[in-house]
Amino acid sequence: MPWKFTIRLAELLITAILATALIAAWRADRNDRAKLAAELATAKQSLAQADERQHTRDSQLLQTLATLSADKRQITTPTQIIRALPQYLDLPAPITLQTQPNQAATKNGMPGHASAGSINSSPNSTNSPNDSEQTQAVIPAADLKPSTTSPWTAKPARPN
Repeated sequence: MPWKFTIRLAELLITAILATALIAAWRADRNDRAKLAAELATAKQSLAQADERQHTRDSQLLQTLATLSADKRQITTPTQIIRALPQYLDLPAPITLQTQPNQAATKNGMPGHASAGSINSSPNSTNSPNDSEQTQAVIPAADLKPSTTSPWTAKPARPN
């Protein structure tokens, strides 16, 4: 009888241990599901906010593209471009247009060559050698030098 009692007690103890393990596993699984649900809700909210930001950026881009397209249709001549340029670029000195005879803009018999800091633009788009005048956009030297306040200037290297 004492052996039967010991075996019965061992069976009950093993059953209790298995039941406790199953309950602990069930609770851990329930907690993991709750954490996963909370993380999923946070991720959905974050995704919705990102979608909203992207939609805002897209609408701003469309508005900017529409503005640029309208400007592109309205501003067609070099003079108009030079006048509108300060709206888009912050330069120390304004870019100017100068009209020069065609021979002055020609170097070594090569039409269309100009000195550094100037951009050639002929009155018509064919650039025929018979043009008597040529328009040049003159960029002042102050505009060609890198600005010290510009975010694109390189920082000086530190001595070792």
